[in-house]
Amino acid sequence: PGVLAFATVLKDAVLYSFSSEQFAPQNIDIEDATTHARVHFELPAQRGAVVLLDRKIGAMLAHDGGRIAGNPVVLKR
Repeated sequence: PGVLAFATVLKDAVLYSFSSEQFAPQNIDIEDATTHARVHFELPAQRGAVVLLDRKIGAMLAHDGGRIAGNPVVLKR
């Protein structure tokens, strides 16, 4: 059991999908290798989420806010 994070690199963006098998909420804190943007949010127990990052500037373009507790915080390094 754990959290699976999978990145799909597109022409102009990076799409992250997250899936939790945990019975408790999990803190997600990753740095994207392509954009060096940091993504941090709380993923509810046994849920999934998606985050779309702009490849050029690392800004968050979209996220599945219905399954993410609060809004993801994306910081450019």
